Amino acid sequence: MGRRSMADILTGRLPGDRRRSLLRFSELMQARDLPLFSLPDLPDVRGWHVIAADRRSVGRVERLIVEMRSGQVRYLMIALDDQLERRARRVFASSVLVPVGLAHRVDDLCTILLSRVTSGMLQTSPRIPDRPITRDDEEQTLEALGLPLLPDVPSPEQYAGDHFSMAALLERPTA
Repeated sequence: MGRRSMADILTGRLPGDRRRSLLRFSELMQARDLPLFSLPDLPDVRGWHVIAADRRSVGRVERLIVEMRSGQVRYLMIALDDQLERRARRVFASSVLVPVGLAHRVDDLCTILLSRVTSGMLQTSPRIPDRPITRDDEEQTLEALGLPLLPDVPSPEQYAGDHFSMAALLERPTA
């Protein structure tokens, strides 16, 4: 059997199991893997300290996750602190996804404040290994954070919610 186009996959011209497995990959990439990616009017927040909504220190911004179709940051990947991981009874520190619309920056302190995301929610969020992000990763993350799930088939509107908007991160913080 020859190679199939994305149109074949999306229109169902592949066996069901193969089609379902291929659609499970998201349209996201790490910013570091996109050579032409830049952050307009925004300081690079990678490495910044992260504080959850319950005012607990939870980790640092490890990576920016970009939607390939729009070139917009959709998630921050947070490397969790060892202390938070011990409370979750995990041996090794690991990373979780947080939709970018829930992040607010405090430039003076090089800090990201998370709205509506507590340290407890991050403890129960799925850990993301160092591999491409799947739609399952996204759905499990959104479910753990109590946010609406993505539609079954990728579409331009799938990231239309406020929790995926960069507006909060782009907003200039006030003193």
